[in-house]
Amino acid sequence: MPIESILDTYNYNFNHPIVRDLAWSIASPPMVNVNNHALISTDWLAQQYTDYLPRLFALDVEPAPLLNFIRPATRLGLYFEQLWHFFFIDNPNFDVLLANTQVRDDHFTYGEFDFIVKDNTTNQVTHFEVAVKFYLGYPSTNNEPPLWYGANMKDRFDIKFNHMLEHQIKLGQQEAAQGLLREHNINIDNEKIILKGRLYQAHPALKLTNQLLPNSCNWRWITHHHFNKECIHHRWYQIMKPNYLATRTKSELDIYQHQKTGEKKPLQLLRYHNQKEAERLILVPDEWLAKIKLDRSKQEKVSQV
Repeated sequence: MPIESILDTYNYNFNHPIVRDLAWSIASPPMVNVNNHALISTDWLAQQYTDYLPRLFALDVEPAPLLNFIRPATRLGLYFEQLWHFFFIDNPNFDVLLANTQVRDDHFTYGEFDFIVKDNTTNQVTHFEVAVKFYLGYPSTNNEPPLWYGANMKDRFDIKFNHMLEHQIKLGQQEAAQGLLREHNINIDNEKIILKGRLYQAHPALKLTNQLLPNSCNWRWITHHHFNKECIHHRWYQIMKPNYLATRTKSELDIYQHQKTGEKKPLQLLRYHNQKEAERLILVPDEWLAKIKLDRSKQEKVSQV
């Protein structure tokens, strides 16, 4: 089943928000679609979701097993990892051999295995690294690729992605990790990255250069100044962490109070049309854009050297 045909299922057909988040974590497409063997495929995700769908509907009726497993978390990445951990241990097709296990010796910590999982249908053992990220795009003015920033400007998509490819997913190749794997009698057959999230393009009101994503994309970012000029006529709802994943109903969110000023951190807002999610905005302080412009200018100068 093509994953595009089941999007409405995980967005709207589950009543419990955490079950909805679990469905989103499995079925939503990868953040990037590039030809790299380390990235999990959309086909694999669609198959897992289709096979697990009856269980998701059962959890929506009786979510206690899921709720008892999930610990309160303000860090979105930790919440996302817990959802995948539940999926792997709850699904009879998988056995979790290691989870959240540090690799270290007496002097140094080399990293942590997110999950090492045996697929009981293929007998293959896979090391999975999982992450969920939300990035805001700033375009280039001279044909350089756009840069994608997190709320913390030090968190940049290209840096995170390269770190996952060059370090995190290769952890099992470290000599220190080999000893740990031998201790648990584990041989890794595959190494896969599950990277989910959203890329937000600049709102047209910012009048930045080239559009980064198709115009139909309803994920955008905007400054307070431009929001007050262009978007205030809509009714917006504020999404708090860890509720960033699947869509939320109006009853699950608070209405955003437009008169609020002085927020120093980006906020995520949501508006509806005909009771369904119509647009998500990341609302950033005006000075955040100035910092991004400065960093983008520095990056372009470096690329010209």
